[in-house]
Amino acid sequence: MKRELMVLVAVFCSQTAFAEDSLCLSKYKVLSDQFYAYNEKSAVSNAIMDRIAAYTDGVDLEGIHPSDAKAWRAAIEEFVAIGQPMLQNLLEYRAMGCSPDQLMQMNHQISKNTEDLKLARARLNALINGLPASTFQ
Repeated sequence: MKRELMVLVAVFCSQTAFAEDSLCLSKYKVLSDQFYAYNEKSAVSNAIMDRIAAYTDGVDLEGIHPSDAKAWRAAIEEFVAIGQPMLQNLLEYRAMGCSPDQLMQMNHQISKNTEDLKLARARLNALINGLPASTFQ
């Protein structure tokens, strides 16, 4: 009886570990996809921002061509739409204890995503409300 109980506990523990590994793996796959989309959306937003910077002083939003303002706003909104769920998944991945040996890198990525989203929202707010860009630089 005692041996059967030990075998049952061992099987349960291995299944629990497999389930946890499976959760980490599925979360990792989602994060991987989100990371590529995050970088793509960030690159689009940055390219539009660079185009705008080429003909403005970077502070006065009134000098931005309406088509560029519209494109930049759409790019920022798409970036936030992918960045926020990615940040949430990173936080969950860390909380689940996945990849503990990469905790420093995860914390760095979480900080970077948080800062990127903060800037993106400030820029979006500036575009929507016509605030000077210097308020978020």
